[in-house]
Amino acid sequence: MVVLGAGSAGEWVAGGVADAGGSVALVEASRVGGECPYASCIPSKGMLRSAHVREDARRLVELGGASAAVALDEDEPAYRAAVRRRDVLSSHRDDADAARGIKRRGVTLIRGTGRITGPGVVDVDGRQVGYHDLVVATGSRPAIPPIKGLDKVAAWTSDQALSAPGRPASLMILGGGAVGCELAQAYAGFGVAATLVEAATQLVSGEDAAIAAELATMLRGRNIDIRLGTEVQALEATADGQARALLDGGSVIETEQVILAVGRTPATAGLGLDAIGITPADTGARRWMRDATSKARPTCGLPGTSPGPRRTPMARTTRPRW
Repeated sequence: MVVLGAGSAGEWVAGGVADAGGSVALVEASRVGGECPYASCIPSKGMLRSAHVREDARRLVELGGASAAVALDEDEPAYRAAVRRRDVLSSHRDDADAARGIKRRGVTLIRGTGRITGPGVVDVDGRQVGYHDLVVATGSRPAIPPIKGLDKVAAWTSDQALSAPGRPASLMILGGGAVGCELAQAYAGFGVAATLVEAATQLVSGEDAAIAAELATMLRGRNIDIRLGTEVQALEATADGQARALLDGGSVIETEQVILAVGRTPATAGLGLDAIGITPADTGARRWMRDATSKARPTCGLPGTSPGPRRTPMARTTRPRW
């Protein structure tokens, strides 16, 4: 078996096959373990925890934790301390331990970019690797919205924001889902002027409206500017290096940094799936296009690239459907 992608789904599949005595190669151009441990879930929760602890420390007397207020340092050195902790929690984005662990289980780890060149063959940066069964578990990547002028301003994806050492004075987050809400809290907790822009009429659109409304109230209570039912029409750079966002309705926001948190898109481009008669839809759904000469059942599964929430638990529980 060849598994393309060593994220949570690919690592789980490859490890399980090796544990059962099968021969399996795991192909990964980035990190074993995927985004979650290094640039997503773990650093996000680490920064959020630091921000919440700082907020609780400000309310220590109110919460009954002390009889007198404690002195906190300034936001900038506190943020640097939070970043140091974040980087420790995320192993400084080094997958060496995870790579050693998967190899110990008997998996052949191949570093590089895999592309299917035909039935039974994957090319990894010029190296030909044969397979009987193929699993595509390349996961997803941050979606980039088609906003005019986006390439002219300072913009991070959510992954970049959770790896960056710096703390901007102000930022605008595009997307009011779980990721956008977490990032807004994490930065606002260290004195960053945060604006959260969401095209829908509520935050976290999959949640009950009452819960979303309570979340918006809580975020506003932490000095986060919430703009619901709002879209960014265009971005432009100002003379002093700020980003100016032109919103529908005519209003304008100027900010130092833009963060893109509008969702994720399946990372299936360039895999060569067409070489084996598979055309994935934009959502990641599988559209089978069987080779008319093939009499065998397709031996290809795509866990972690299917529709729905693109989260680690979903990737691990996805089952290929033939």
